[in-house]
Amino acid sequence: FGNLTHCRFVVEVDAGQNQSPCIYEAAALSHGLGRADGAGWSANCGQDNQGHLIYGPYVTTLPAGVKRAQFQMLVDNNTADDLPVVALDVYDATAGRVLAWQAITRKRFWSAWIWQTFELPFENTAGHALEFRVWWYDVAYIQVDKITIVQPLNGLRGEYYRDFGALALVRC
Repeated sequence: FGNLTHCRFVVEVDAGQNQSPCIYEAAALSHGLGRADGAGWSANCGQDNQGHLIYGPYVTTLPAGVKRAQFQMLVDNNTADDLPVVALDVYDATAGRVLAWQAITRKRFWSAWIWQTFELPFENTAGHALEFRVWWYDVAYIQVDKITIVQPLNGLRGEYYRDFGALALVRC
């Protein structure tokens, strides 16, 4: 494994539900700034001002219960400083409230130019319109590939992280 210092495997578990994950491609969602870029949607400091890089889709079909929004992103430089580069949130547009929020700093990325997934657990109310949003702070190039919604095994809120560990998820 060369210079690899840590690794995380994601094991998808069906548990007899035969459900597929809900995948939202970044380029197909709504945007307050940025542009189509390779596999996703990006913003850079030379062309954009801070704002919502990604928002939407106002989905109302997710079943009730605990879910995880997985945001797949990359950054151009993960060592320059430790400022927040994006804030991720899950917004319930029906109730008018944020269900989950997390700022992601530059150093939370393991490497530059490598796709990495950041997860937000949230609890959904059936029939509510949900947005999965990325607020960009105008301090680094960021590209978002997709947002995937999965249901954790048995509604599990914790994560299993360790070197060469595993995280088990049930498809939503």
